[in-house]
Amino acid sequence: MGVPAVRLDLVKIEPGNLTAVRESIARAASEAFSYLPYEQRLDILCKIFGAKKDTREALFLRKHVDIRNLYQHNRGVVKQEDIVKRGGKPYDILQSDRSTKAYGAGDKIELTLSEIDKLIQMIVNFSKNFEVIK
Repeated sequence: MGVPAVRLDLVKIEPGNLTAVRESIARAASEAFSYLPYEQRLDILCKIFGAKKDTREALFLRKHVDIRNLYQHNRGVVKQEDIVKRGGKPYDILQSDRSTKAYGAGDKIELTLSEIDKLIQMIVNFSKNFEVIK
């Protein structure tokens, strides 16, 4: 399995010794990768590492990418189109009493420490798919 193709800005490749050239190629590839949409980045990483992208952890992380975007673009307020993109599902946020609160269209999502703790654990669990040395 090969590494997926990526367009590099050749202007960013610095001439010099082999180490400098390799490092500048890596920087250019990283920068190009960072501008790809989330789903495309996830597809590439999962292909490279042979990981599944439909795991419980991956779906939870996708929810939080969406929540981050809601805060960046709409001050954390859920729009109807956001719910439609989620297949009609509200954003369920874990509460301190371990119950969940559903946020739908028009609601402003309020993250709790319990939800953030769960996010941290999901990041740790999901990142194990991408460990090079085990």
